[in-house]
Amino acid sequence: MPLQPCSAFSHQLSEPKGFPGFLLFLWWLLRPVLSTLGRAVAFLERPCWPQHETVYVEGLLQFLAEEDSFDPPTRSLALSSLQSFKEMGVLEEERTPAGPLLHLAQPFRCSTRRKELEASILQFFQPGAHQ
Repeated sequence: MPLQPCSAFSHQLSEPKGFPGFLLFLWWLLRPVLSTLGRAVAFLERPCWPQHETVYVEGLLQFLAEEDSFDPPTRSLALSSLQSFKEMGVLEEERTPAGPLLHLAQPFRCSTRRKELEASILQFFQPGAHQ
């Protein structure tokens, strides 16, 4: 079942007892993925929908490369964000003879919902979020 865009994205994390530095370790490990996912939400504003999956991925890679970032974009991270968006119900896939066609799911056609999703991802980059 896809996640619903709302307060379901807000999470409170705390350091597990007996594992000092565990959240910082996870943050460093997941930072490239979360960063790419956050930027991919911003990219949802750009394409015309529907869009073929291959065109979407190439456009996303180009969009990610435009930002001067510590984490250079990779095809693997772009594909991972695409898969996450499908699993979360942000993007819907339609099978066509020319390949998968992506549609922005109805709830996420509203910029408010996309901004909520982006904020829920980027919250992990706020000071103190990974301590």
